Amino acid sequence: MECIHGCGIEYCKNHSFPSIITSLPDMSEVDMEEQDYISFLRTTIPIILSSVEPKGYAIFIQTDRKHKGLIDKSYYLTESAYALGMRMMFHKICLIRDVDSNDKYKPTYSHILCYSLKGTPGASTPDIFHRGDTLYKHGMGTIACTKCLEFLQKHKISHVCDPFVGQGTTLILAKQLGFTGVGIDIDETQIEKCRKNIVS
Repeated sequence: MECIHGCGIEYCKNHSFPSIITSLPDMSEVDMEEQDYISFLRTTIPIILSSVEPKGYAIFIQTDRKHKGLIDKSYYLTESAYALGMRMMFHKICLIRDVDSNDKYKPTYSHILCYSLKGTPGASTPDIFHRGDTLYKHGMGTIACTKCLEFLQKHKISHVCDPFVGQGTTLILAKQLGFTGVGIDIDETQIEKCRKNIVS
């Protein structure tokens, strides 16, 4: 597993991958106002999607942002994917909290969205499940990420990229399942934690 300190967006401009599993940074992580954040999404998403090989898969695990209503990240993802001629392979929901719970600041679920240009959706799998534990505050749920990796395995894919890798959830679980992978993060502290987590 390779952990790179750098800009994941720029890295994706210059590389292609059979698969991506990632979570775009939340508005709170990039310290932007709403319109700037939406511009960031609309600029960044096509770059990430375009770095995936035609028969590959781009999978995003995203929690919407409560801000004068909702910032619907799944909308911006699908808008960009369709503009590139990609199709949605699946749209799952993973629960952050139990059914009938609520949270003042964010929805109690995340979207899991998979897109491909020429891939296939494969066999049917459950549409709703619990997220699982997280490595840190903004980390992906372990169950959600594992299900995404298992989907890739069924499609004979064994290499994954996470351009916003954080502390390394994607790479840790990918390593356990026999994948190779690369993770990039602009935050040097996060990358150092990612490197330590990968070898521990």
